[in-house]
Amino acid sequence: MPQQMINDEVLGRLVWDRRYEWWSGETQFAPGHEVHISIETEVDDEEEVLQRARRAFQRLRTLRDQVCRAAASELLAEYNADWNDGEPIGAEAFIDRMTLSDITFYADGSAELFFDAGAMFEGRSIVVSVDADGAIEEAAISG
Repeated sequence: MPQQMINDEVLGRLVWDRRYEWWSGETQFAPGHEVHISIETEVDDEEEVLQRARRAFQRLRTLRDQVCRAAASELLAEYNADWNDGEPIGAEAFIDRMTLSDITFYADGSAELFFDAGAMFEGRSIVVSVDADGAIEEAAISG
């Protein structure tokens, strides 16, 4: 069984969640912007998985704008056609309504970013999947 808590220089304070068998915690994604993180790990290879999560986290900080633009590119037309009762909005207004709330890191180095979308999708989140190399795979509505 892994240790119960880690104070990581990059990821912050992580606590082992026995129920889900992953690390979780809150960390600063950008100045004044805390996010919840979860790290799915394979106990045999814990340090390597944490290292992948550190690299992915640092990469995602630089990719945030690209991730938001990808979400807008994939979901804006659907929002305006099926969810928006008012005037159509543009990409910038769509992006302004997205707030990163959670990131799940997987053992292979890939991640999913969960954005609070405000009232845009009736309380559902926007989820953007990013592969281990930082390529944006897809954006979808969750919930």
